[in-house]
Amino acid sequence: MYIFVDADLADNRNTWRSHTGILFFMNEGPIHWYIKRQQIVEARTFGAEFRAMYTDWKMVESLLYELQMFAVPINGTSTV
Repeated sequence: MYIFVDADLADNRNTWRSHTGILFFMNEGPIHWYIKRQQIVEARTFGAEFRAMYTDWKMVESLLYELQMFAVPINGTSTV
């Protein structure tokens, strides 16, 4: 599983909120994508990226749980 995470710092000039973008790939095919405006205004790029990684971590946990419930074997680690 490969995951690409990015945060765009203060893209919206009215509210100065950042955006989170996450792409999930499994077996070299996209399986899920997620884009959302962050609820908190961040002053630094590190804060926006950290918040995006936290969102990604929670989504990976739920995806792995779903795969386990469908008895899909999981070998190896997820690369972010």
